[in-house]
Amino acid sequence: MSRLKPDCLNLASARFRAPASYGDRIAVESSIAEWRGRSFVMRHLIRRGDDVLVEGTETRIFARLNPDDPTRIQAVELPERLRALLG
Repeated sequence: MSRLKPDCLNLASARFRAPASYGDRIAVESSIAEWRGRSFVMRHLIRRGDDVLVEGTETRIFARLNPDDPTRIQAVELPERLRALLG
């Protein structure tokens, strides 16, 4: 049985557009920007009101432990049930 590791971060980036201060009320919006076969790209926005403070993306892979070498991981297709849950 393969052990799935759905939380493998492959690449992340952020663009800081404006500062925030203690006490500011901010909102964090996260969404799936792109589906790929074995990975997906998440987009994050941090806002204070209408002002965008931070834009970020992260590419995540869906993986399992490599059956030939359990010290490594192997990317696998994203299960359809998970894709449906995440929209």
